[in-house]
Amino acid sequence: MNHPLSTIWVNGKSISAPANSTIMQACLLNNIEIPRFCYHEQLAIAGNCRMCLVEVEKSPKLVASCAMPIINGMKIVTTSSIVKKAREGVLEFLLLNHPLDCPICDQGGECDLQDQAMIYGSDRGRFYEFKRTVQDKHVGPLIKTIMTCCIHCTRCVRFISDIANTPSLGTTGRGTNTEITTYVKKLWLNSNISGNIIDLCPVGALTSKPYAFKARPWELQSKETVDVLDPFCMKIRVDLNPFEVVRVLPLNNKWISDKTRFSYDGLTKQRLLAPMHRETKNKVLTPLNWESLFMKLQTAMTAKSVLFHIGSLTNLETLIAAKLFKDHHTNNVMFTLEDVPSSYLTGAFSVTAKPTISVSALSTMKLVLLADVSIDEMVPLLNTCLTKHQDVWYVGTYNKSIRGKTKHLGFSSRTMSKLTEGKHFASRRVKATQVANVFIHKQAGCIQSFGSFMTSHFAHQMPMPSSVAVNNSLAILSKELFYNKNSEPSIRFDVQWFLNSNSAKSTSSSISDSVVVYHGTHADKIVPQSDFVIPGMTYTESEMTVLDVDGAVQKTNNVTSFPSLSFICTEAEFLVYLLLVGQNKTVVSTLSDIRFLVTAFLKNYINKFYSHPSVSGNKSIMPSSVEFAALYCTSFTDDYYTNNYISRASATMARCSMLKSTETSKTF
Repeated sequence: MNHPLSTIWVNGKSISAPANSTIMQACLLNNIEIPRFCYHEQLAIAGNCRMCLVEVEKSPKLVASCAMPIINGMKIVTTSSIVKKAREGVLEFLLLNHPLDCPICDQGGECDLQDQAMIYGSDRGRFYEFKRTVQDKHVGPLIKTIMTCCIHCTRCVRFISDIANTPSLGTTGRGTNTEITTYVKKLWLNSNISGNIIDLCPVGALTSKPYAFKARPWELQSKETVDVLDPFCMKIRVDLNPFEVVRVLPLNNKWISDKTRFSYDGLTKQRLLAPMHRETKNKVLTPLNWESLFMKLQTAMTAKSVLFHIGSLTNLETLIAAKLFKDHHTNNVMFTLEDVPSSYLTGAFSVTAKPTISVSALSTMKLVLLADVSIDEMVPLLNTCLTKHQDVWYVGTYNKSIRGKTKHLGFSSRTMSKLTEGKHFASRRVKATQVANVFIHKQAGCIQSFGSFMTSHFAHQMPMPSSVAVNNSLAILSKELFYNKNSEPSIRFDVQWFLNSNSAKSTSSSISDSVVVYHGTHADKIVPQSDFVIPGMTYTESEMTVLDVDGAVQKTNNVTSFPSLSFICTEAEFLVYLLLVGQNKTVVSTLSDIRFLVTAFLKNYINKFYSHPSVSGNKSIMPSSVEFAALYCTSFTDDYYTNNYISRASATMARCSMLKSTETSKTF
């Protein structure tokens, strides 16, 4: 909604801003700096730090610019002597009890209090009494607390309560006894996005526990890339010291999940560093060189049928290479996709592969229907897209962490049946209102049933609803790439190839009867049963193309090196080279050729489904309007913290998993 502009005067200069803006927002829009601690553009306004005081004409005293709305013709002064004196006084009070430990504080060099004290503070203090101390709080394995540093800006409280919707932090006491603490001595914030309060904290009260005492900001080398562990594929900054990843931060003032922020130690642990081979099933894996590996694989795969198990974090280059392998291999080649039902690839699931809605636009929906899925745990950033003013109805376990005006419809499958049959009052509300709706469920059949119900009632105004996998990009393109005519692999496959996957979906043949090839980055669950083990490269070690949950094209950057000095190639390069050598097929020869095919495929795919194609940057390829969308939330493992091979290798994620599963009051 566009608001009319108002004109105000700041320091004698005329500026314009939307009429519903505050003084702080208007100044920030026009690059006028006002110091602040409690204000944050994505949080509710608190107005309690008083650092943003400004002088307003005809006002008897200074006003907090973060909480004062602008009025057309208002005259404001931000640099007068009385404003400067007020800022000095505020900083002096904040520093009364603040410890003088900047040289050993993990926030040193990145501290807002340091910066603003240098710019706006006095050159001396007048307090000579003992400083107040506050006992540190234990809030889990991710966040380190030094509560004596806290200046009570309440950013963390507002984030945990309003954004994460898990109100486990608050203030206790009055005056000099005020503290930020957990309620009822809780030792776990119970949120998968709690790490964002580290970025929000303007001082050293809340810092990263895994990053503690690892490095100073000026010692770090920062590189930008895209995170692939979360379906939103957020832009992130990777800090290296000197070549080891010691910290992951979001870019553009966005939220990221705890798995994105803290699982970086899994990038180097339990890595596969060299090819290995097992001569017979009862022998151990032994290392071998790449030439021998190609020769043995060529022998093992000659005139053999191949079943590919493709993991959820597989990039688009590898998918295209696997498609080329299928098209040019002399024998039967089929695919199964991790977390994607087989019916999706066979046509049994009639919903098309076209994404129809930008998930980040969920806040515009009037009614959201959830069925047996906890988006706050499975896809935590998806929960932040909802607003507190939306109607959110859900079936399944009672959950107070879902944002919005929630209504629990029931626990049983009977409720689900009534909902999909159109006999439930929620279905009648959908029919009566005819507004945009979202239905999310783990089971593809439920989406199809509900989609049929929606289409039967609104076929004149909406297309058949489509499915989007909200935890990976595989299902968005899988039907276009790997369509299978058979419902299930009905033959025994001679070779089963696991591409960063641990799930064997073929029920007709056991992997013990096949030659098992594990091609991945980490020594994961399937490695002990493998005949061939081929090392791969993670998303920080190579450039790769992925699709985010909105269907937008994202590209990662090479920010770290492979942890071994030995030769290494990407999964896509290996498959193409094996096709060239083993099958004598001249299809493509370099990774650049594969990326050219990736670009061509994306253009064809987008031209097929969308009237305004775009594959550049972060621009979404979603259509501008949609009446209904069924968002398919694919089945996760029970543990959010260990549902991919990188987080399974992370010691930090293991601690979170243990605390989450036992829910004991263990102090880390």
